[in-house]
Amino acid sequence: MSPTQSGVESFFRHIETIWTLDPEARAIEFGGQTFTWGELRSAVTTIDEMLAEAGIGPAAAVGVLLRNRPGMLAALLALLLSDRCIVSLSPFQPEGDLQKELRELRPDAVIADAQDWKDGTVRAAREAGIVGLCLPDGRLGPLQRVGHLGRSESRRGRELAGTALEILTSGTTGKPKRIRIGRATMADAILDGTRSGGQSAAPSLKTTPSVMFAPLMHVSGMFGALLSIYEGRPIVLLEKFSVEQWVAAIKQHRVRFSSLPPTPMSMVLEADVPREDLASLIAVRAGTAPLPPETQRRFEATYGIPVLVQYGATEWMGGLAGWTLEDHRKHIATKLGSVGRARGDVRLRVVDADSGRELPVGEIGVLEVLPRQRLGADASWTRTSDLASLDADGFLYIHGRVDDTIIRGGFKVDTTAVAAVLMQHPGVKDAAVVGLSDERLGQIPVAAVELRQGVAAPTEEELRAHAHQHLSPYQIPVRFKLVAALPRTVSMKISRPDVLALFA
Repeated sequence: MSPTQSGVESFFRHIETIWTLDPEARAIEFGGQTFTWGELRSAVTTIDEMLAEAGIGPAAAVGVLLRNRPGMLAALLALLLSDRCIVSLSPFQPEGDLQKELRELRPDAVIADAQDWKDGTVRAAREAGIVGLCLPDGRLGPLQRVGHLGRSESRRGRELAGTALEILTSGTTGKPKRIRIGRATMADAILDGTRSGGQSAAPSLKTTPSVMFAPLMHVSGMFGALLSIYEGRPIVLLEKFSVEQWVAAIKQHRVRFSSLPPTPMSMVLEADVPREDLASLIAVRAGTAPLPPETQRRFEATYGIPVLVQYGATEWMGGLAGWTLEDHRKHIATKLGSVGRARGDVRLRVVDADSGRELPVGEIGVLEVLPRQRLGADASWTRTSDLASLDADGFLYIHGRVDDTIIRGGFKVDTTAVAAVLMQHPGVKDAAVVGLSDERLGQIPVAAVELRQGVAAPTEEELRAHAHQHLSPYQIPVRFKLVAALPRTVSMKISRPDVLALFA
């Protein structure tokens, strides 16, 4: 059952309670600086007041260029606690693209660090009638007003009432899309996260911080930040993942749980981090991208730390399935490769893509989800773009995406499976296979291969011979591109559009 309106507001009031418990306690560590809960609260209040003075009230659309910096955490809280809508904007896009996006989206206001208020962006905001707030890079204040002076009413009226967030998807398979997430959905996702961690409902401040490096502009980063704040847990905030900085934070603060997606996990292994440096960790959580079983097996064997794989989706702002420590203890030997079991009241099923018929245990089809708690008792099943199967114990296995399959002359080619075969070659660190348009065959597979350092680089002929040993002829990539590093998004997932561009 969805939270009532009073329950949703109670959730956000809980956050306001957190920073009153001990205003002098540490809330954020960033770049050698420490900010207290009292300083965070003051910054939130200032942002709220400056927006109100400019006529930016409840339900207004406020764009935020979400770098992983303290001021952006304050901006998120200021907007959520005032019932304004966060419009996630990427600070990593070219300046001209950002200015175009501002003209197209026409938010009521934009909040950004000084680094992102280039002259052309300020001019674009003024011309579009957008109120701008400028935060000093890496600090909580003071704020400055830029752009348009003020507004008399929201451009979208009450259209965004009850909407907490318009957020970008990661853009791994195409241009990032905007998805709206309601205040009730956000509140329930965070509460579900506290329940899975066994946290008490009573507000309290924790001493052990979370180490956060996932991009705030994506749901994984925003979820992690809000969950930590709701729990009263300090945040060690990294602008991006760094093995050195992450390990230093784990050691210094004796962190017990941490996020460690597949690419950072591989980086930790390649850096040969000493086992004792991670001795405080009880488990790491891995999500955002598929985790190769061999990487998980190697990490667990090297460090003796369970890897709890999670599965989620932007639309529901949080996990839909995942491993628990208890499940890991009982089942990891036989179910390695699974992303875990459904969480809470979430229900999962696998259906035939064409008929919609529910498939038996073990058969691969399209995954559908029913997160009843987040969508209400009358919610209907929602189809994902993931190919999946469920076993008899309810463990979920992801077999790629529907759009990972291409048709080559009438034959289906699972590009994820082809990439997995290429990664078995000792000289290959990672691989991405995509489909190129072909006048005769419809699509043909091509492969970009990231070479492993310290190992003799394979030739295209060697990779093709390797593929011949494991694949049918129609599955073998027509072309290979050998690269030092595959193109990735800011969340460190392989960017399929950029991989395609390598073959242009």
